[in-house]
Amino acid sequence: MNRRSAIALYSLPLFALASCATTGAQSSSQSASGVTPRDRGCAIELMREGIPTQGVRVLATVRARCTADIAADRSRCERLLMDEGCQRGAVVLWQLRESPLRDTEDGIMLEASAGVYR
Repeated sequence: MNRRSAIALYSLPLFALASCATTGAQSSSQSASGVTPRDRGCAIELMREGIPTQGVRVLATVRARCTADIAADRSRCERLLMDEGCQRGAVVLWQLRESPLRDTEDGIMLEASAGVYR
């Protein structure tokens, strides 16, 4: 066996091992977060007042823009907000805030912090 063949022979397993390690690291970091998007309509806790008493990991601030009939029906507007939380993988929403829309449309904007319990 010449030197070039020996290098090629020994390099192949190391390259394959490095590829597996890289792929494995990506997979584990993606699953390590434990947060996956959930379907609209998922069960999610909406705290209209106060903050969670358990530790939470903040995922995002979610917003729902409610106009026309939806703005008049508070429960439908809140469901839109909860659906935004579901899409981000949240299980709890808190610090619920409401503000009027700042443009020409009549309606409200709901906003809340979204997270998962630790």
